[in-house]
Amino acid sequence: MLLIAVHFGCAILAPWVARALGNRMYLVMALPPAITFGWLVWQGPTVLAGGQLTETYPWISGLGIDLAFRMGTLQWVLGLVVSGIGALVLFHARWYFADDTPRSRCAGALTAFAGTMLGLVTADNFVLLYVFWELTTVLSYLLIGHNPRRSANRLAALNALIVTTFGGLAMLVGILVLGAQAGTYTISEVLTAGVGLNGWSATTITALLLIIVGALTKSAMIPFHFWLPGAMAAPTPVSAYLHAAAMVKAGVYLIALLAPAFAAVPGWRPVLLTLGAATMVAGGWRALSQNDIKLLLAYGTVSQLGFMMVLGGLGTRTAALAAVAVVIAHALFKSTLFLVVGIVDHSTGTRDLRKLSRVGRHMPFVCAAAVLAGASMAGVPPLLGFLGKEVAFESMVNLVAGDLPELTPAPTVLLAVAVLLGSAMTVAYTLRFLWGAFGDKRGSTIELKVARVPWGFALSPVLLGLLCLVGGFFGPQLTAALDPYVATVTAGAESHGMKLWGGFTIPLGMSGLAMVAGVGLFLVRHRVTRVQAGLPVTISAEELYGRVMRGVDRLAVEVTAITQRGSLPLYLGIILLTLVALPGGTLLLLREWPERILWWDTPAQAIVGLVVAVAAIAAVAARGRLKAVILVGVTGYGTAMMFLLHGAPDLALTQVLVETVMLIVFVLVMRKLPKYFTERPLHASRWWRMVVAVLTAVVVCALTFVAAGSRVATPVSQAFAEAAYTFGYGKNIVNVTLVDIRSWDTMGEISVLVVAATGVASLIFIRTRHGNATNVASRGTATHQSSTGQRTSGRLSWLRGGESLSPVQRSIIFEVATRLLFPVMILISVYLLAIGHNEPGGGFAGGLIAGLALVIRYLAGGANELDEAAPVDAGRLLGIGLLIAGLSALAPVLFGGRILQSYALDFSIPVLSELVTPWGTVPLMGEFHLVTSVFFDIAVYLVVIGVLLDIARSLGAGIDQHEEEDRAPAPRAGSDRAISGVRRFANEHPETAVDDAETAAATRGES
Repeated sequence: MLLIAVHFGCAILAPWVARALGNRMYLVMALPPAITFGWLVWQGPTVLAGGQLTETYPWISGLGIDLAFRMGTLQWVLGLVVSGIGALVLFHARWYFADDTPRSRCAGALTAFAGTMLGLVTADNFVLLYVFWELTTVLSYLLIGHNPRRSANRLAALNALIVTTFGGLAMLVGILVLGAQAGTYTISEVLTAGVGLNGWSATTITALLLIIVGALTKSAMIPFHFWLPGAMAAPTPVSAYLHAAAMVKAGVYLIALLAPAFAAVPGWRPVLLTLGAATMVAGGWRALSQNDIKLLLAYGTVSQLGFMMVLGGLGTRTAALAAVAVVIAHALFKSTLFLVVGIVDHSTGTRDLRKLSRVGRHMPFVCAAAVLAGASMAGVPPLLGFLGKEVAFESMVNLVAGDLPELTPAPTVLLAVAVLLGSAMTVAYTLRFLWGAFGDKRGSTIELKVARVPWGFALSPVLLGLLCLVGGFFGPQLTAALDPYVATVTAGAESHGMKLWGGFTIPLGMSGLAMVAGVGLFLVRHRVTRVQAGLPVTISAEELYGRVMRGVDRLAVEVTAITQRGSLPLYLGIILLTLVALPGGTLLLLREWPERILWWDTPAQAIVGLVVAVAAIAAVAARGRLKAVILVGVTGYGTAMMFLLHGAPDLALTQVLVETVMLIVFVLVMRKLPKYFTERPLHASRWWRMVVAVLTAVVVCALTFVAAGSRVATPVSQAFAEAAYTFGYGKNIVNVTLVDIRSWDTMGEISVLVVAATGVASLIFIRTRHGNATNVASRGTATHQSSTGQRTSGRLSWLRGGESLSPVQRSIIFEVATRLLFPVMILISVYLLAIGHNEPGGGFAGGLIAGLALVIRYLAGGANELDEAAPVDAGRLLGIGLLIAGLSALAPVLFGGRILQSYALDFSIPVLSELVTPWGTVPLMGEFHLVTSVFFDIAVYLVVIGVLLDIARSLGAGIDQHEEEDRAPAPRAGSDRAISGVRRFANEHPETAVDDAETAAATRGES
């Protein structure tokens, strides 16, 4: 957990590191995976002895979801791969990006990706694994789209995101179903349960097949394989890590993890073996015709992933050993080759093998590393790839010999032939790569300028290439190291292990046959190209995906055109009709209704209810917009009175404040609308609207009546009073519920407030959130110039910002009242924030009062007065509020607690607690009682103030500024419609042609 956090911490610091070190930041970013690799090596003796390392932190205890990590043999091996190669790739990136502008996003995303993969391969909870799984999707999107200015990067990143997210969502459904079946989301416990999950019920089978879909999309199996070659638009270090050692291995890892327990599930082997074999053959076949050496490796990777999926999904002891061995070998040789491609591309400026000739002479060490890695990929002894492929062929021989009796002979033979054919094509495209990148093209007239390769640039691929060679001499040791994982598989015969020489065996003969066939394919490569060109043209998976996406886009446009017609009454009518049809229809089927109706608790409630009803009816009949809004406000204030009569002063206070804010927002908007509603004859559809309104009212009343009279269980709220004090250390149930009991809801709500404020501001401010009003505070009491042109030197004013207003717009009474009310309201807001945990108040109510105080300053003195009162950017205030909320949520974890857990701190400060005098002790503030949730409440307070400040600046000062610039809409004289600023300009200047008006509008930024 700590190592994962270190990765993310360094990723967050990447911009500052880049600013200080430039592209040398990659060396710093390589430290977390390097340290992780060293720690894993240190833990090697424990894991190799069959032990496991575990680490668990509580997360969502009610659902049985913990931050659980477990590291056995399989996890240890994958951890070494993702951390070791990750460190070397980041080291290599320092030279790859040496000539580019430092891009901290790439370095940070790569480091975060390394931490995410470490979390993915060590997670012992399915939900936690899914979180890391989707994080790899998001980070790969950022890395593939490294250069957003290139359409190829954008398209490739989007394709990868859509395909892998689709698989991830399918996997999530499978995880939830499997967890429900097993009664736990802990991976180790689910694997232990194994066949006990209802004896392979249809539900379990469906869940596992959905999880397989996630693995297939992540590891680029047919028909989802097309996203991987497209992802080659990413920088080569990204491809070397994501598409050779990390991301694409996630699906293979998941299958290898689940295979010991679930390989016998109906549908498991047919799906994985069929798609894996088809992917291996199809990928190899496409690689034979590629001229871009990076694209050649991409299709080769697709082929190798199919090979690994076959071995991992087979579920026999020999195949399990081969699967992990091939994963290790593939990570080493494919990352080497991708890094070599990057060096060749940087040094020559091309990846086209038709243009590359005699490059190996200029970079012998890089060429030697590529030859070692290529030989390992082709399965040439004594390299590591040979050991893995020998064991893979042994698993095929055992399979044909009856390792799995439930499989008929024909499919096993076909699978063995497919693996042999795929291996032959691997040899062929390996030779094509080495010849294409470094070979001497006789007759080539293209002269390439090959730049010198710095030692640091070549170090990583040379080290990885040497590991491909050295690893081949440690076959027995590697077999012993992987034995704890292989022992978890019960099907099939024991493997003879990995060794360079085991005698003349069938697997050795298959290796030799693949080698000879591959060399033959390479020698007749021109004929192979002609055969491929002569094959009938069929629709590819990528083309099919494109057609599907275009169909989805068109369907979305059609559905949007039908359902989103821009009519708010239509939207509201559909919602209300749904309410009438579904819950209302259910009411018609009720056989028993509550027998007793309680009309009111006190007569005062009836009076308030009558006032609300009259106000609502009057609002419908009102012709003036302002009158209608005020009447709607009366219904809101009536609701607040109802809360008060029910003994809920906190809710009443909040309702009054919210209703006041809504009234102000309505007034700010309506000042640019006509005074009255339309005078045109009402449309006949009004009768239908009346019917919908009456039906809705009847259904809501009936639902309320039935719900209130049908309670059979004890209300959960009865436990809130005690829980508020024992759980949240407060006496105000409402406030404790907001910041403790249901704090996650509040976190979501303040996030929605931030989004809403941003949306409102975006409608007014095009380029920047802050208005252009002058900050009067910077002028102090210096000489001012009023709107009349008179200079007022040093004269005191009730509201300095108001001096910029026209005298017609000013009210001395309002300014004096505002000057007196503002500090009082701010003090009251802080007071409500402080006492909210035990008395009516809290951050939300306090923030509303402080925000209303700022709005009053604007109404009294205009935009300048608002800047005088709050010389801060609303966006920063919102961001600070969200930041404090997030930090207060995560802080308890650092002390061993839960996210958003509260603590009560009792302490005293002698100087403030009491005053010792000769006549005795005088108590002052006494002992302090601090609940840590107050910091979360402060965050709510800041967010609410930021929202109201944003509203005042956008709907208030922003529209004022637009009006000054003649860009704001205004009521049309004698009409119920508004007229735009451009058209108003033309009307006010009839002597000017229309095109001149448009030119003037364009000058003001309106065209």
